[in-house]
This record gives sequence, C-alpha cells and structure tokens, in this order.
Amino acid sequence: MESLWGTLFNNRKLSELQFTYRNRNVYPFDGELIEEIPDIEVLKSKPTLIVVHLIGQHVDYALRYTEEFRKFTPDDVNPQYGGEIGKHVVANYDNSLLYNDYVVGSIMQKVSGTDAICIYLADHGEEVYDWRDAYMRTDESELLPEVAHYQFEIPFMVYLSDTFKANHEDLAKKISESMDLKIMNKDLSHILLNLGGIETPEYNAKYDCFSDEYDNDKKRIVRGSFDFDEIIKGFKDK
Repeated sequence: MESLWGTLFNNRKLSELQFTYRNRNVYPFDGELIEEIPDIEVLKSKPTLIVVHLIGQHVDYALRYTEEFRKFTPDDVNPQYGGEIGKHVVANYDNSLLYNDYVVGSIMQKVSGTDAICIYLADHGEEVYDWRDAYMRTDESELLPEVAHYQFEIPFMVYLSDTFKANHEDLAKKISESMDLKIMNKDLSHILLNLGGIETPEYNAKYDCFSDEYDNDKKRIVRGSFDFDEIIKGFKDK
C-alpha cells in the first residue's frame, strides 16, 4: 500500500526516511497506543525520538473515549448555546478531554523513569458552543477574535522527568523560562533539532523557543495572511 490515507506522512518512501520503526496498527482509541511505546529498558539503551499521533478530540466526540470515561452527562453541563443537542455535544467533548488527559498522562508516566522530555501539542483548537450556536471548526472569510481564540490557540505542554532535570539543568531552566513566550506549532521542528543536538542549515534559532536567540516579536500569521496577535487583542480586550 503506497499510502494509507493519501497524506504526506503516510507515503511509503517518506515514511521509511522519517522513521526507524513505525507501528502498523490503527486503533479506535488513543489509549491503545500506550502499549506501542517501548519498555523502559529499551528506552534507556539509546537516544530515541517517539512520535505518538493521537486522534484526540476530533469529531465525533462521542467516539473519542471509552465507556469507563463517560463521567459527564447532558445533565452535568449547561452551555449557553446549542440547546439539548449542545448539552450532549459538550458532555461528550468533556469526556473526550478527560480521556485525553488520561492518555497523555499515561505516556508521560511510562517514560518518567528515563532521561526524558515530552512535548504535547494540538494541531488546532475547537469551538464547542463557547460563544455562539456552533461547534467544531469553521472557515469564515473573516477571522474574528473569538474564532482566533477558540480555534487557533492550542495547548503546548512540556514534561521533564526528574532525571532529565538533573542531567540538563541549564536546559530545564531555559524551558521553564519559556512558558510565557509566543510560539506556533510550526516551530516544533526547530525545537526538536535543538533538543536532539542535530546541526543542520535548516535549523533557525529564532524559531526555537528554548534558544536565547528566539524571536518573540515575530508575526504569527495564520490562514496565510491574518496576524494572529493583532486579531486576538480584540478577544482579550473584552
């Protein structure tokens, strides 16, 4: 099979160039990926980069968590918009968040006994009846401040094991100091090159938020032409 879904990362030749090993299974629930992570002794034996691609909270939210994580019901939520349908959607979304927290926490726990750094981020945000009668992502020609906030602001979380913090004190301090910097998920490649100690002309320190040369004033352009920081001011000023 040349491509699983016809996307860039699933092209067979490119996949062979990118990964030493790639699991061949597609799971209905993200938690099943945890067992694909090598055992701790394997992780300790050599430097390893593991990429875990989660389904996360992509619609349909009701399909994104297992039954034991069905903690929220429509009676537990009261969204301002969406009516009865909105209550079901929000409850399912909250359950999917709870399950995602479990999955991400389990992955971090599995590598906690190694010299490990974990970076978790999303590819986009999601509206769930937050400020209007709508959910999922939208594609209006005008990028409203509310849309910029709910659909483009994403989590970017960094976990450092105790061993990592002890072995890399300067880097751990730099990571801690970067918490309030303005970043974009497209900068991740530069961050990983730095963390891996890889020297290449493609690396640019001004896009690496763990570098002293990081450019925190660069424009963050979304949808090709919109200045995210200028637009988001309209949300934060409300």
